[in-house]
Amino acid sequence: MADEMLALALANAEKAGAANVEFLKGTIEAIPLPADTFDVVISNCVINLSVDKPTVFAETHRVLKPGGRIGVTDVVADDTLTPKQCAERGDWVGCIAG
Repeated sequence: MADEMLALALANAEKAGAANVEFLKGTIEAIPLPADTFDVVISNCVINLSVDKPTVFAETHRVLKPGGRIGVTDVVADDTLTPKQCAERGDWVGCIAG
């Protein structure tokens, strides 16, 4: 989360009168929260932005409570895909390319 994104989130929460939210600055590869904290983790095209996806999934697992769930709307490709297979799947990805 960039400083500008954090400032906008804080301003929007104040504008909405939302007192039950908290924003933390961190990275998806090093989530600044304790283990076994969440029932659900949702990614809406955030995993796509990481160059270290195995660490992202390890961190997600770490912060999930036992039996927790993950919802992923990203398109995540394994390194075993051929360049042709990656190109084919690229047609489905719109969250970065628009």
